[in-house]
Amino acid sequence: MCIRKRCCIANSVIDMYVKCGLTHVAHILLNQLQYQDIIAWNSIMKGYVQCGEIENVFNVYTTICGKGIVPDPVTFIIILSGCSRNCLYAESRSYFEAMNEDYGILPMLDHHSCMINVLGHMGQLEAAVKMINEIKIPANAIVWHSLLGMCRSWGNIQFGRHAFEQALYLDKKDSAAYVMMSQIYGDAQITMAQFP
Repeated sequence: MCIRKRCCIANSVIDMYVKCGLTHVAHILLNQLQYQDIIAWNSIMKGYVQCGEIENVFNVYTTICGKGIVPDPVTFIIILSGCSRNCLYAESRSYFEAMNEDYGILPMLDHHSCMINVLGHMGQLEAAVKMINEIKIPANAIVWHSLLGMCRSWGNIQFGRHAFEQALYLDKKDSAAYVMMSQIYGDAQITMAQFP
């Protein structure tokens, strides 16, 4: 069997273990393979992100760099999403910059979206909106929905309204945006009723 076929089979088995929540088993299997590619390592990192084990994600990144395996755009989406889940802005900024400076990978909307999510999770909604406005790639509905969700979490009507208007600019029939904005207003009324 050729190396490419063996690699595809190994990657499928690794991915299966990760999807079953057995990331550590998948990692052991990967370490036993003679040929390791970035696809398998990305699966391992994704599994650690899903389990909330961000330190293991950073350790895997260090390992692949040490082995001379070049990270790809997906690698950085996984790392940045893990940083987002854990509100690690300094770390996410470091990886975001390394992506372009060390590997020449231009940030895509998904990378920017992860950075915006980190700011939103931290309650830095103004900085998140500023970042959205500064990126050269037009924001899509997913970015505006994400910001709407953050505004609901933090009870911020002002930025919520801005995100809502931007989502409607993209699609006037965006039912998700209407629902989220109504939730923001509903939560604000409940809060006002509790603290007159």
